[in-house]
Amino acid sequence: MSAPYVREHRPLALVLTCVAFVAMGVLLGCASSPDTEGAEEVPAPLNCSVESLNALGPSDIVFAFDNSLSSQHPSGFDIDGDGTVGEIRSSVFTDRGDSWLGVEVEAARKLIRNTAALDIRFSILTFSGFPFFSQRGLSSLAVGSRDAKERARLSRSRASLESALDQIMTLGSDGSPNFYAGARRANQVLLEAKNQKRRKIVMYLSDTPGPLFLELGKPLRGGIGADVARATREAERNDIAFNTFGVTQKSGAWSGYTLGLIAQMTGGTYHAAIDPTRLYCHLVDSLVAMGKLEDEEAGTETTGDSP
Repeated sequence: MSAPYVREHRPLALVLTCVAFVAMGVLLGCASSPDTEGAEEVPAPLNCSVESLNALGPSDIVFAFDNSLSSQHPSGFDIDGDGTVGEIRSSVFTDRGDSWLGVEVEAARKLIRNTAALDIRFSILTFSGFPFFSQRGLSSLAVGSRDAKERARLSRSRASLESALDQIMTLGSDGSPNFYAGARRANQVLLEAKNQKRRKIVMYLSDTPGPLFLELGKPLRGGIGADVARATREAERNDIAFNTFGVTQKSGAWSGYTLGLIAQMTGGTYHAAIDPTRLYCHLVDSLVAMGKLEDEEAGTETTGDSP
């Protein structure tokens, strides 16, 4: 069993986050869970075979993990295969490997291992911070070493990539989901890469549908905010496709929120991983679809698990 999952906060960040959430709760009376009204997406078959990825061609792929506080919650599954299912006991998470963050990391680890024979370079980053500021127009505060941090540079080295994934699990979760920081940093990684002829893809994973808007007190449906829109336009101009993944049982209704709209605006696909044990197949399937598209203009589809 993994070590107990104890929260590791930055003191000032914790204070500011608490103040912001208390203000929202008192003034707006909002619920603590995201508003995810709407029908769940229709299930579709998933292609889990990496052999189908040969058509993808030389590619650079950035994994962007939302490691905000909600990602430390137990998924309800034995993701790390240690024979126990993590749970919350007296505010302590007993098995971090079974958290939502653990779901994302282990699916990425499997994909990295299984594509060793292909011409794919991976980079790994995490994002969390203070989206309240960026949504108010102070975008300069939204991207930094704290809000979006590159854990592994573009590489084919499986050892360095897996070491970065281990580091993410050791550091744990903190802050709020800063979608702009994650998208902007992912763009930067791919635009700074040598050999711009390679396909550029971002695998963007989160257990929330979008950043919280202070003035609304809940994720925004049908819009993504000015700062995230700038990042997606930058991606579109530079042929960077975002495949986005909602990683909870509620994610079937998120295609109209920020997570789904980022994919739509950049020619990627949104995947609702309602069953966290199938996230790996969603990752593979999203890349298989891109390989099939080749040079055609990518449309946006939504793929979901059965509830």
